[in-house]
Amino acid sequence: MMVYEKRIDEDGIRLTSKLIRLTIEGRLTWNKDCHPITPSIPGELSSAIYTASYEGMSFRMYRITGKRFFNLSGHNPEFISAMDIVLEILDADGDSVQEITNEDIVFRLFDSVRYAASGMKQRVAKLMKEDVTHVQ
Repeated sequence: MMVYEKRIDEDGIRLTSKLIRLTIEGRLTWNKDCHPITPSIPGELSSAIYTASYEGMSFRMYRITGKRFFNLSGHNPEFISAMDIVLEILDADGDSVQEITNEDIVFRLFDSVRYAASGMKQRVAKLMKEDVTHVQ
């Protein structure tokens, strides 16, 4: 059996870093999407799907959870729970033309996207402007 491992290239790292910066700065707006993604491995589920567009490029991010085959010893195969984050670059028809996944930087982007899409930054800013009195 051949093992295939996707590797992120330097351009993918730079692109993901820029998306993080744009998201944190509020210059890239991510929207929560309800359209399900069909994972390539049966039994996996996609959730927390976000989409965004910037300068003619479109992106989709989502989390996939499921069970994966794991066997170090060669005997008694086991299944473990796994989670992946996928960043896709989309073409004009909304089809994926490139995937970036399984990289720490993609997980950091996902955290930034989730935080930005939740509106939490605005809620925290509003709360910080309010006068808060402490009850003792």
